[in-house]
Amino acid sequence: MAKQKSDKAPPRVEVERDGKGQIKSHLRDKWLVETPEEAVRQQYVCVLVNEYGYALDQMAEEMRIDGDRGHSDARADIVVWRSLPEKREKKIPLVVVECKAENITVEQSTYKQGGAYANYTKSPFFVAHNHRWSKYLVHSLIA
Repeated sequence: MAKQKSDKAPPRVEVERDGKGQIKSHLRDKWLVETPEEAVRQQYVCVLVNEYGYALDQMAEEMRIDGDRGHSDARADIVVWRSLPEKREKKIPLVVVECKAENITVEQSTYKQGGAYANYTKSPFFVAHNHRWSKYLVHSLIA
């Protein structure tokens, strides 16, 4: 997966908890109720930054997905663009990530949901993640 071009690595981010049942969303810059899925999502944002070198500003969280999905409140857990300018210009994202709680088995319905999100955004890559493992799928060969 392509990283934002930069001479220096983005600053490391860590999962932050307030001790009162809330977890910090670095992408939305706010505290959220720490559900099992939210914990997985925030941990994976840290992986994307710390291990893959993406910058927070080239990602979005809980992004509304437009398209014929059967319901109007569909949101992708994490969306990553090649760069901040591409995100600002609303170009095709590089990766769509669907997170599930650690105790939820990633199965065919997860692939169907995330694959639909990748299809609607025209993203070439889709990731299904539940903290125990990640499955990386090439959705299409979009240049």
